[in-house]
Amino acid sequence: MIVRKMLRAARTIPNEWSAHQRFAGTPAGLGIHAINLDSDIGPWLQVIKLKALKDDALAAGRPNLTGSEIELMNLAGPRTGLEMMTPLGSRMPTSNFFSEGGYSRNPIVREKTAAELLAMLEQRMEFHMKKPGAIEFAQIFDEVAPRR
Repeated sequence: MIVRKMLRAARTIPNEWSAHQRFAGTPAGLGIHAINLDSDIGPWLQVIKLKALKDDALAAGRPNLTGSEIELMNLAGPRTGLEMMTPLGSRMPTSNFFSEGGYSRNPIVREKTAAELLAMLEQRMEFHMKKPGAIEFAQIFDEVAPRR
């Protein structure tokens, strides 16, 4: 019941980053942020968010994304992330794509072009994929994933 109420509230927010930022500062928005930390509901919400990112990319003609491209869309927002992956956008400074506060608070995005940020995300993902927990997770996933 409570999660449904939160979903109804979240669906009233326009698909614009500034609207999501305003909503995040409200009691309902803070409640949704906190629920992401719940071990039962948080992973389900992440799956839904990843599916929404893939759906946005598909609608924009980008059916195949790398993990770092999905993370770019997650970090910058779906539409902004897609814009950052265009030939023109990839050459632009990341300061063009983030609010001043978001830009100054996040050292990974500062003083890079969109292409450099994407490369940095790829590098970090490759590094962390070699850690024991990530290797173990991938092995378990391979064991239970349906074979095609």
